Amino acid sequence: MTVYVDDFRVRAQVGRGRSAVWSHLTADTVDELHAFAARLGLRRSWFQDPTVTGKPWPSKPGSRASANWHYDVTETKRKEAVRLGAVEVTSREMVPIITRRWMTLGPCTCGCPDDTHGPTGTHQIAERCGRGCLRGVPAPVNT
Repeated sequence: MTVYVDDFRVRAQVGRGRSAVWSHLTADTVDELHAFAARLGLRRSWFQDPTVTGKPWPSKPGSRASANWHYDVTETKRKEAVRLGAVEVTSREMVPIITRRWMTLGPCTCGCPDDTHGPTGTHQIAERCGRGCLRGVPAPVNT
């Protein structure tokens, strides 16, 4: 698993009018991200999960935007993350990382045949199984 930090470096006001330059810290898994963030001294309350906090924007579970969970980090924390082993990526390179995370979901629980799934037994983007479910969400019951 890998932790990533991008080069977004956007200037923003936080706290009591303090201006800082911010980038994004994310990882292949949430658990790995939280463990790394703790090593950096980041508070868990700073974690941005769009389905829970609505940051950076409100998102529905299962949507592409819901996979954009991350911590915002100042330039000082960004440099420390790299020193601790985070992989530096451009903001542009971060997009396919988030997309890959969205595409790789947990195992399907709908009971459909394995041949309708991706290579790891998961439903992939816009792929419907034989029962009509999308990415592990049970298909609606037709009455």
